[in-house]
Amino acid sequence: MRQYMLRVALAALLPSAAAAVAQTPPPPSPSAGDARPADAGMTLAQFQAAQAARMMTADTDGDGRISLAEWSAQIAARPDRGDRGDRGDGGRSEGHHGAEGGYDPVRTFARLDTNGDGYIDRTEIYAAATRRFQRMDSNGDGILTADERTAAHGGMRRGGGRGAAEDGHQ
Repeated sequence: MRQYMLRVALAALLPSAAAAVAQTPPPPSPSAGDARPADAGMTLAQFQAAQAARMMTADTDGDGRISLAEWSAQIAARPDRGDRGDRGDGGRSEGHHGAEGGYDPVRTFARLDTNGDGYIDRTEIYAAATRRFQRMDSNGDGILTADERTAAHGGMRRGGGRGAAEDGHQ
């Protein structure tokens, strides 16, 4: 008799439990936590992830880090850098240009390889992206807007600071 009553109670509760589960919204996807409209800007985490994704395309051997050979090959393959020796816009920013003012991938690589192990890894990419984000976030609100990105790129083109590649922006 006791089991019968338990089964009846369970049968009565089952439809309401199913309805509650059906009404529960799905959990947000891992990337949806930072989702914001495109014109709302980027958080530091979004900026770091974008920089890492872009830079890690140079990791052609898939070992999770970028060697100088991989870095140089990717830079040479870019139409805006290639053999021309500049950033593609004629700009001259301190720090990543050689003696003749051309883009120097070896010097840039050395600046990004902060632990000196001969590779650029995600930790170094995130650190460089953080420095770049902080410089570009002119109002310090932790959100990088399209206007701030445009202003920062314009300043680099006029020679107003370290170049994008030095901070992980190839």
